[in-house]
Amino acid sequence: MKLYRDLNAVAFLLSLAGALAIVLPPTLRDENIFLPSLLAFLWIVACVFFFQWLAVKRLNKVMALLNECQVKEYVAEYEKLLGRARRKTVLPVKLNLSAGYIELGHPRKALELLRDLPAFPKGRGGAALRLVYDNNMAVCHRMLGDLDTAETLLAQYQADLAAAPEKTPQRAQTVSHYRKQAMLLNMARGNFDGARVFFETELQTDTTPRSRVADHYALAWVSRQEGNAEESARHLEYVLAHGGDTWYVSAARERMRQLRIK
Repeated sequence: MKLYRDLNAVAFLLSLAGALAIVLPPTLRDENIFLPSLLAFLWIVACVFFFQWLAVKRLNKVMALLNECQVKEYVAEYEKLLGRARRKTVLPVKLNLSAGYIELGHPRKALELLRDLPAFPKGRGGAALRLVYDNNMAVCHRMLGDLDTAETLLAQYQADLAAAPEKTPQRAQTVSHYRKQAMLLNMARGNFDGARVFFETELQTDTTPRSRVADHYALAWVSRQEGNAEESARHLEYVLAHGGDTWYVSAARERMRQLRIK
């Protein structure tokens, strides 16, 4: 809620007005205010929870932009949020913004954010944030062609996964992300063993347009490596049709051009 000033202001005013409306009349009548004070406290707590819920709904709508491949709009929203972020909110905002820069194809810009993060908090929440950091760092270096550093970062990612508490938020999803990054790094090194089965399986369980676009792009890469230009083109056509303003679209256009030349 701290990221949204309008929600903060309304929550404060509504909490204050409601609490005064409950406590002030019996106070002026010189009556016992124990029960009204308790009700005023519960009112304030209810307001905080309600407006926190509204803030989470707003953030979920922004995250949906990324998953729907509307990355420029997502990045614009998170750049606004970064300007408002303070203390505990700076870390998650920077991590999410770095993901947007990555999906736009700006890994250097993402690295600038990732290299200037506040300390990770302790506990399961901090472990979850660190795993997002590990993933984004490895992706940036792979995209920049620094495969040795990406491999080192993936090893750290794996170690942090092993050390993360069992009930770390989205731990299973993070394990899946790690496996995907490990496979993509192998492919970048020219090792395509198991890549087709891996990404065809991923495609069957994808839940967002962004993940489907990414997996079709990977399968286009696999198909081209196997010498199947027609199949590669079909996957690239899917990327062009559904990739929105992600970097996959411009990369797919270039790969389609290369296929036509050949």
